[in-house]
Amino acid sequence: MLVKSLDSARAEKNALDKNRLEINTMLETLSADYEKVQKANSRLQKMVDTLEDEKVYLQNEVDRLNKDAEMREMSLRTEEDRCSRLREELLTVREDLNKGVPGQGHAGAAQG
Repeated sequence: MLVKSLDSARAEKNALDKNRLEINTMLETLSADYEKVQKANSRLQKMVDTLEDEKVYLQNEVDRLNKDAEMREMSLRTEEDRCSRLREELLTVREDLNKGVPGQGHAGAAQG
């Protein structure tokens, strides 16, 4: 009976040793996988940071371009207003000149 108990204890010890080895192997695999996941996560975080920086840069560029476009539009409106005033002045000057021309035209006709 003692031999059977000893054999049974040895078999149980062997089974436990086998289970321990399997668990250790699983633990090593999980540790390696965890390390890979951490490295991938680190790379992805760097990519996210880079993309966020680029997004901020591009938003600032869009804001700058919008401001520049607004300034150019204001400048264009100012120039259009100036052109309109100059056209009005030109028309006024032409009208004033045309008022003076008929009197000169009669004098020229009288001479001719």
